[in-house]
Amino acid sequence: MSTRTYACVWQAFSEVLDFNFGEPLPRLAVRAVSGVTRALSSRLFAVLTISLLAAVAVASLVQWLNAPGHSLGDLAPNLLAEVVLLIAARLGLQVRRARYRD
Repeated sequence: MSTRTYACVWQAFSEVLDFNFGEPLPRLAVRAVSGVTRALSSRLFAVLTISLLAAVAVASLVQWLNAPGHSLGDLAPNLLAEVVLLIAARLGLQVRRARYRD
């Protein structure tokens, strides 16, 4: 290939990079991302998440107890996953509270 072809390819790549990284993000995209981040990091969302996880854990336990031939092996994966998620959500809430205290 000739150097002219390489020059054209290089110019195309540099124009794409300049366009993608040189322009600021549209305000709508920035507002949408910041709004979603603010909503997901709110205390209400944390409380709703903990409540939902607790409800799923209780529902799994009730369903397991009502099953005719229930064994601990059937319950353990579901309940263990829910307990781990509850602990993680609770720790996240404590971290948020500690951050607001400082």
